[in-house]
Amino acid sequence: MKKLLLLSIIISNSTFGNFIISAQGFGSQPLFKFNQSNYSSGVGLELGWGYEFKLIDSLMFEINGHFQFGENGDKNIILPIGRYSISNDFTSSHLEIKIRKNYGSFEPYIGLHVGIGRYHTDELLVNKSSNPEESFTYRDMLFSRKIFQYGASVGAYIKIRPNLYFDFGASINAGGESVNFIALPSIMDEKGVLDYNVNESIPTVLLFNFGIVVSIAPFSWSDYSSTSQYENDYEDIYYGDERPVCKPKKPLKKNNDHSKGHHNDQKKDRKLIKKGKTPIGF
Repeated sequence: MKKLLLLSIIISNSTFGNFIISAQGFGSQPLFKFNQSNYSSGVGLELGWGYEFKLIDSLMFEINGHFQFGENGDKNIILPIGRYSISNDFTSSHLEIKIRKNYGSFEPYIGLHVGIGRYHTDELLVNKSSNPEESFTYRDMLFSRKIFQYGASVGAYIKIRPNLYFDFGASINAGGESVNFIALPSIMDEKGVLDYNVNESIPTVLLFNFGIVVSIAPFSWSDYSSTSQYENDYEDIYYGDERPVCKPKKPLKKNNDHSKGHHNDQKKDRKLIKKGKTPIGF
């Protein structure tokens, strides 16, 4: 943590480049055996933070950290115990290096990344009863696995205004290990009896992204320190015999309101009982 803070301070005092932050949406499509195993396509959100600097006159270099949150389909089934949902999701965090070529308002790029992905299948059971005491929401993770991932990206920045860009492109996340998931097209419900296939495959996912990138000039740490010192000096000034009076904070009131919303989680620590693959109770 200290090393990361020191690196941030060094970068902040540098006039060599700019910080960049990004927010993007994406569509995802499984490829190869991952697609053949019936892993569904989906959508998601990507957030990024990084640093850019110029290599030569028209060539920019970026180093970024990205966090991706993807939802790849869900299936809802109405059972006697309530509404039951199964969903396949993934999260990914990776470090990326990227090179951009400046053609005025158009800047194409290529990039490489490595990181960690987590693929998980979740179940959700919701029972909304007219009696609040009988209503509940139950969540659990059926499968989950973290794996090493790597990949590449291509795309382009289009300058909207100085330091503001529209980003569109494509990237691929490839895994080195297999994961388990429920094939959503295989889910069948016959007269309240649930059945599905559990598949295993190595993840390979193609992402089509679009979003906004902002370039921010680094702040001066020395200016920040000077401002903080000024504020500290100002607070130490007294006039005449006046002294600051420290009033005790009012104690926080304990919330003893056991409203009906609390009943929604009353079964979250219980084990869901299943007959085969069909939830029947707790």
